[in-house]
Amino acid sequence: MTNLPATKQPIRALFASDIDRRIEEVIKVDQNDEEIVRQEQADVHTVLDEPPPNLAGKRILCVGARSGSVDAYRKMVEQRGGSFLHHDGGLEENLNRIDAALAAADLVVCQAGCISHNAYWRVKEQCKRSGKPCVFVRGAGVTSFGRVVGAAGAGNEESGVDRL
Repeated sequence: MTNLPATKQPIRALFASDIDRRIEEVIKVDQNDEEIVRQEQADVHTVLDEPPPNLAGKRILCVGARSGSVDAYRKMVEQRGGSFLHHDGGLEENLNRIDAALAAADLVVCQAGCISHNAYWRVKEQCKRSGKPCVFVRGAGVTSFGRVVGAAGAGNEESGVDRL
């Protein structure tokens, strides 16, 4: 330690314990994140190993999603004979561009927890107005998306998730 007056050393010790506690919290969060990534990778392999139902060229629009999962979603749709479209739900992309994506899609999968409130209401209203099938999923996991895509390939968008 430096040559601080005796009255200031207990304050330094107090901050040191706070820093140690915060470092431990960060380590726990990192470990939890690593476990989530491992589980999602396992889910990707499980879903991709299932026999793919044929999407017969359907255009699947995913609104929202974790950026690290978009490639897995694309692969899942394309392996099943579909075309994958994506809009991030207004987080970085311009929300006005979502209208063209919605118009081009045959099915909309909206990951409600990964988009802005404005995007949520815009997707919901436009799909309701146009009669376009729209499935709202709560989780952004690959498994949830895979269930919806599998149901769409089987000709059934009803897959136990919230649907318009």
